[in-house]
Amino acid sequence: MLPDDYWATYEHQIGSLTSYLEAVSRIGAFGDRNSAQFVWRGVSNSSYGMHSSLGRSYRQKYGNWPNEQRLRVFEAQVLAEARAWSLDWHEGGGRLSALPLLAILQHFKVPTRLIDFTFNPLVALCFAVADSSPTRYGRVFAVDVAGRSVSEADASRPEPWWMDQPTTVTDPWCKRPAVWVPPPIEDRIKRQQACFLVGGVPSSVPTRKVRGAGWSLDLTARQVRECMSIPFTLVEYQHVGPAPIGRPPQYSAFTIRVANRGTIRKELERVYGLSMRTLFADPGGLADYGEAFR
Repeated sequence: MLPDDYWATYEHQIGSLTSYLEAVSRIGAFGDRNSAQFVWRGVSNSSYGMHSSLGRSYRQKYGNWPNEQRLRVFEAQVLAEARAWSLDWHEGGGRLSALPLLAILQHFKVPTRLIDFTFNPLVALCFAVADSSPTRYGRVFAVDVAGRSVSEADASRPEPWWMDQPTTVTDPWCKRPAVWVPPPIEDRIKRQQACFLVGGVPSSVPTRKVRGAGWSLDLTARQVRECMSIPFTLVEYQHVGPAPIGRPPQYSAFTIRVANRGTIRKELERVYGLSMRTLFADPGGLADYGEAFR
């Protein structure tokens, strides 16, 4: 069942902090050899898709996952309403450009296309082990964004820069995500070494496969969108080396399934001082992650 079957085709499982650090080191070495730059995202349920809140909101409202054209229409409606509420005015006077406005809306749980990532793989792991349920696994994604940084000029445009990008499945916007490093508009961004990934809704180009014992299946565009709303293509962990199998992929993403989360969570806090309390050291963090009133 998607997206589990797609993730499982490529995932590497770890069950300790030591094995995670080893995987991170190997992925980092792969990046050095292949001029890749990885950013990281952790989720507390290994079955979650990689969907933006905007994509999830569209599906909840309309009952299906959108293509790029439909998502842009929906996105424009959200931005228009935010501006109608005068949320694009900032304290220093003047109007916020599109990306800073979207970052603020994201912070207050308004649906946007932005997906939270971090430059720190340990922060990503902290998110993957946050759920204390013993019956679930967490997951970490590592996505290559080399050469795909959002420029300062694009970040300062009054409208989202991607609205001018072609929506064809062969265009870079719909094949690889771009990374934006936001200004430190609030302390969480600095504590979490945060960045945002954006990208066009993916399709069946490039080909994404699900494999089993003796069989292989190419995902359709609809099936791809069940898995993700930003474009990336997973690579089998065996490619990281030290003796890579097969030809190195041009662009790459890896996924790690995380077991023994309770043990790893305690070790992360003991060794590195990382926990939801330190990453969300504010009243909102207490409301989301406090234990006394659960």
